[in-house]
Amino acid sequence: MLLAIFGILFAALFLINNLAKTILKRPRISFWDLLLAFLAALLMGLGLLSEQLNGANSTLLANMIVIAGIFMAVFSLIVLIAELRRPEKLRQSRGVLGLGIGVLVALAAISIPMTAANFTIPTPTPIQIAASAGTTNTPSVQPTRQAPTVTPSPLPTLTATDTLTPTPRATLTPTATRWTYQSPTPLPTQTNVSPCLATVDFNLRLRVQPDAESETLLVIPFTTTISLYGRSQDGGWWYTEYEDQSGWIDGEYITRSSTCDELPVRDA
Repeated sequence: MLLAIFGILFAALFLINNLAKTILKRPRISFWDLLLAFLAALLMGLGLLSEQLNGANSTLLANMIVIAGIFMAVFSLIVLIAELRRPEKLRQSRGVLGLGIGVLVALAAISIPMTAANFTIPTPTPIQIAASAGTTNTPSVQPTRQAPTVTPSPLPTLTATDTLTPTPRATLTPTATRWTYQSPTPLPTQTNVSPCLATVDFNLRLRVQPDAESETLLVIPFTTTISLYGRSQDGGWWYTEYEDQSGWIDGEYITRSSTCDELPVRDA
C-alpha cells in the first residue's frame, strides 16, 4: 500500500511538472521528466503486486490506481492539445509521454489482479485434512476363538522281561608304532597396528626404503587420505600402504593427525 501511495505522489509531481514546462514552453523532455514518469509507473505497479502476493484484499488499491492512470491520461491529453501550438508539434511531447504512462498504469492495475487470481494455488486447511483423513476406510478384524480339541492317547503297557547278556572282556591287540615328525614353527610376521589418518599435501613418491634415494614404487596424488602404520626411528619417514603397494613416504609433505605420534617404530 505504501509503495502505491508514493507512486501516486510521483504521478502528481509528474503532471504538475508537465503543466509548468508546457506553460513555460520548454522544447525538450529532460531527465527529470523521464525519472518522475518511471517512478510513478514502477511504484504503483510494485505496490499492487506486493498486495496481491501477500494475499490482501487489494480491490480498493486497484481502483485507486486505475483512477490515477485515467486521470494521468486525460490530463496528458489536455497537455498534448496545448503542445500542438508550439513549433515542435509532437516532437519531444510531454503530453504523449504522460498519455502513455497513464494508459500503462491503468492496464497494469487491471491485469495484475486478474493474473494473480489465475495463478493462486489453494492451500488446504487443517479442517479439510482432518476430514479427508477421517473418511479413510479402516478394515476391522474381529478375533475368533477356536475350541481346543483333545485327542485321547492310549496308555502305555509295561512288559517285564529278564535277559542276561554276557559282557565281553577286552582283548589286547598289538599295534605298530609310527614316528611323527613335527614341522618347524614358522617365524611370526609383522602385522600392521591400528593406523592413523594423514593427508598428502603434494604429489608424493612412495619409496621402498625410508630414504630419498630409494626406488620409487608409485606417486600418490595430492589431497589423498592415507593410513599410516609406523614411523622411522627419527620420525621423518612414515610407513603406509596405497593401491596394494607398501612403502615409505616423507613426513615433510603430509598432514598427520595427533594419534600418529603414538605409532611404533618400524624397521625398514
